[in-house]
Amino acid sequence: RFDVELHAAHARLAGGAADYRVPYAAVARLLVLPRPHSPHTLVAVQLDPPLRKGATTYPFLLFQFPDDDELDITLALPADVLAAKNAACGGRLPERLAGSAPDVFARALRGLAGAKLVRTGAFRAADGVSAAVRASLRADDGYLYLLDKAAFYGPKPPTLLPFDDVASVEFVRRGGGVLASSQKTFDLAIRPRAGPELLFRGVARGEWQNLLAFFQAKGVRVDNVRDAAAGAGGGG
Repeated sequence: RFDVELHAAHARLAGGAADYRVPYAAVARLLVLPRPHSPHTLVAVQLDPPLRKGATTYPFLLFQFPDDDELDITLALPADVLAAKNAACGGRLPERLAGSAPDVFARALRGLAGAKLVRTGAFRAADGVSAAVRASLRADDGYLYLLDKAAFYGPKPPTLLPFDDVASVEFVRRGGGVLASSQKTFDLAIRPRAGPELLFRGVARGEWQNLLAFFQAKGVRVDNVRDAAAGAGGGG
């Protein structure tokens, strides 16, 4: 756990055992991700180069905020520094910011770092509200967010998959054949153009058609498109 301080040229992560300085030049992207069925929002900060701790690298920093926390801050920046920041970020850094804690934090960091800010798009899960579907990646349980130009999985391991870098996806029935009709979940394989396949397990059966329609609308290749169109309970 760290306290976060936003300075003119860097963010400081202050922890009990160690402090880190993250130069704003390393901030590549910010993602604002409401957590499904939770009163919290994640702000994922993509770093390039990643933060290094010993032999381990961290390409993402994750910050979680209660949605009902409100902030009203005035930036303590000299006028010339604020003007320079606005010149770099298209004038999107007002001296005063107010609103929910995740929104204020994300907008402040976007302006200070001149980074792109990504919010959830039009995708909605079967519940009609969530911008993500629940799934497991490796041994970790989390959510797969379907954004306008990428998929993001989190909170652990945080993984960004731009659709331009995805070769294909495949809908995988668990059990297959006759057993498929009784299965409540399925797996989703995402195959990057470079790197290993990522298998998202345990997606609720009710998300099948929703996800299929989404990937087809985005022009992402579905390897078993005819089979997928039959639905989660279709023939093997």
